[in-house]
Amino acid sequence: MQKNNQFKLLYNQLWLFDERKVQRINPQVKLGQWQNIEDSGDNMRENVAILMSEQTKLRVEKEEKWLTKRKETPAILAKSIVLNQSNEFKINVPQDLINNWDSLVSSINICNKCDLSNGRQNTVIDRGNRQAKWMFIGEAPGEHDDVKGIPFVGASGELLDKMITAMKLDVNNDVYICNVIKCKPPYNRNPESHEVNMCNNYLLSQINLVKPQIIIALGRFASQALLSSDLATNKLRGQVHSIKNIPVIVTYHPAYLLRNVAAKKDAWEDLQLAMKVFNSNENKN
Repeated sequence: MQKNNQFKLLYNQLWLFDERKVQRINPQVKLGQWQNIEDSGDNMRENVAILMSEQTKLRVEKEEKWLTKRKETPAILAKSIVLNQSNEFKINVPQDLINNWDSLVSSINICNKCDLSNGRQNTVIDRGNRQAKWMFIGEAPGEHDDVKGIPFVGASGELLDKMITAMKLDVNNDVYICNVIKCKPPYNRNPESHEVNMCNNYLLSQINLVKPQIIIALGRFASQALLSSDLATNKLRGQVHSIKNIPVIVTYHPAYLLRNVAAKKDAWEDLQLAMKVFNSNENKN
C-alpha cells in the first residue's frame, strides 16, 4: 500500500478515532487540529504521518482488506445504510446465540468487533423488563444514550415512553427496549451494514433471552436487521411480519416522528395493529 493511499485511507477514517485515545498511542498528535476533516493542510498531513505507528498500520491494513472486499470508498458521515452492489441489505448468519444475560452483557461491554467501539463512552444494551412480553427495537444509541449507557433517554425516548403509555403499558414493567447497534455512531450518522452485522448476534441473543410475544421495529434499520429487507418503513408498516414465530410490527422511529409530526397518526395505527395482534394471540392462549 503506497503512502498516498495510506494517507487517503487514514484521513477519511480519522473521525472514527477518539482524540484522546489517539494521543495516548502517540503523544505527538496535536489535539484539536486533526479532527477537522475539511482541513487538508500541513497540520493534518503532519498528524496523519505521526499517526502511522505500528498500531495504526495494523488498522490501515485491516481497513484496506475490508475496502478491497467491498470495492468501495469509505463513507464519511454516511446519510444512509451502505448497500451491496445488488442494492440488497445483507445480514450475516449469526454465530451461536449467547444464552445467559451475564455473558451477553459482558460480551457487549468488551466488544471491539467494529470501529464504533473506539468512540463510545458506554455500550448501550437495554432498559425495561427482561421478561417483558413486548419488545421495542430501535436503531442505534444517540448522544444522551451514550453518556448514560441506556437506550432512548433523549427527546426520542420521551416520545417513545408516551407512545408506550398511550398503549396502556408500563414503561418499566411491560416492555423491553433495545437497539440494533450497541455503540453510538459518530456524529449520529446512520449505522452501516457491516456494523449491523457485527451486532446482529447480540440482538438475536436478546430476543432469544427475552422471548417476547411481539416485537415493534422502530424505523428502517430495525426492520432491515430483523427482516433482512431493504424496503423503506412505509413499505413494511401495516403488515404483520415474523421472526422465529414472533410477530413483528414495523413503525416509524420516534426521532422521525419528532421531525414529521404528521406521521404520528400512521404510527398510532401501527401500534393499534400491534395491540390487536397481541390481544388475539393472548386470547388463543
